[in-house]
Amino acid sequence: MRLGVLLGILLCGTPLLPATGQISFDGSLLQTLVGQQVTATVYSMQAAHFSSLGPLIDATGGNQTYDFTPFTYDFPSIASYTVQGSAAGTPGASNAYLNTANFVQITTFSEQSASYVYNEVRSDGYFLLGSVFTSAGGMSVTQFEPADETYALPLTTSSAWNETFISNTEGFGSTSSVEISDDEVVDGWGTLVTPMGSAPVLRLKKTHTQPTQAVKNADSPDAQLVTTAYIFVSNDLLGASIIVDAQGTVLSAAYTITRATGTATEDLPVQPFHLAQNHPNPFRDRTMIAYAVHQPGHVRLQVYDVLGRTVATLVDQYQLPGDYRTTFTPDDLAGGLYLYALQIDDATKVRPLVFVK
Repeated sequence: MRLGVLLGILLCGTPLLPATGQISFDGSLLQTLVGQQVTATVYSMQAAHFSSLGPLIDATGGNQTYDFTPFTYDFPSIASYTVQGSAAGTPGASNAYLNTANFVQITTFSEQSASYVYNEVRSDGYFLLGSVFTSAGGMSVTQFEPADETYALPLTTSSAWNETFISNTEGFGSTSSVEISDDEVVDGWGTLVTPMGSAPVLRLKKTHTQPTQAVKNADSPDAQLVTTAYIFVSNDLLGASIIVDAQGTVLSAAYTITRATGTATEDLPVQPFHLAQNHPNPFRDRTMIAYAVHQPGHVRLQVYDVLGRTVATLVDQYQLPGDYRTTFTPDDLAGGLYLYALQIDDATKVRPLVFVK
């Protein structure tokens, strides 16, 4: 998960709907979001249903029905960001590689913490140039060289491409350079059906390969992490994804609804708590996380790596209204960016933290 990318992955296109029911899109819908506040609500499927997803994973070819309604879902995760049409005024403005971006996603976590994802939308593709994460402790810059082609445009039922690029990251006292390979092909099309509605979709199969040590410590320097994402892309800001590992085991599944400013938001859940930014951040040995509960409920506070895998559960119990704090001490984790999520009943809030080894 380049996490920001996975949230943005469902935003492409303007509809061209032939009589066959197939769709294609050229990325022009992205430009309509420039200058707006965007909200993406992700409904994560409960893991108990993962073993039932075989028919959806195997449904290649045309005129398929990708039905996500038989399953139950955990709390919705709500991500809000603004879209800017250039890098001007952002930390990437002075970076000769990032400052060509014309679609910058800006997520503000606190007064001192924010992330910037730099994309370039062209007639032939939607490219991820890199990202910047800022905090009170400094700044981390990631560049994908050459740019990661998130979509070939226009995306159609015959689209297929592959790419190899280097992810270069520098900041918080460390540097890394990782070679990543992606093989991508549209292997199906049809109708996506979710509890929040349905839409015509293309299904993009994305096979992602990178060294394991880029995610966590590995015994073998040649070890590789291989994941395959099945991404259901529509022109209606409704999408879904299923991610599996090299053995075909489902790691996650979700459907997503994305809205721009001015659209209905009354159905979005109200968050009954406040989650503060961890302190210190970045940190070396331990960090404190404070939060406030505004109404009684079951509280779960967990830490995730950038692929969305749980690395620590800090709180998992019923709590009454009040102010709380807990300490996170990483055990055998690699240094880098992690996310911590506070869930109370059916609502959640996510913030980033940086562990420096």
